[in-house]
Amino acid sequence: MSRDSEFVITFPDSSPADANRAAEELCELLLAKVDGITVEVRRNRADTQDLGTTLVLLCGTGAALAVAKGIQAFLTKRGTKIRIVGARGEVVVSGDIANPGDVVEAAAKILGP
Repeated sequence: MSRDSEFVITFPDSSPADANRAAEELCELLLAKVDGITVEVRRNRADTQDLGTTLVLLCGTGAALAVAKGIQAFLTKRGTKIRIVGARGEVVVSGDIANPGDVVEAAAKILGP
């Protein structure tokens, strides 16, 4: 049985409105495509009116590849940049990386075992 790890996903270079839409969209995509994960959209600051521009993801190592592939699909569609921060470090990936496999590999390094 794998232990769940927490990851924080943010959208650098996006306006708060765009980051909010991106967070909601990525949340819905991951929940629809990956079993056994928890994804929550959160506000960066409590004193703002945004609905949330940060995703907090809880997943076990068994879901890491599926999550990385979901992130790659999202980035290919949106062409945006995301930052993933976890206990193993941080990575910034964007939809303009030439090889989609590079996105999966980069995300999996942070998300994986």
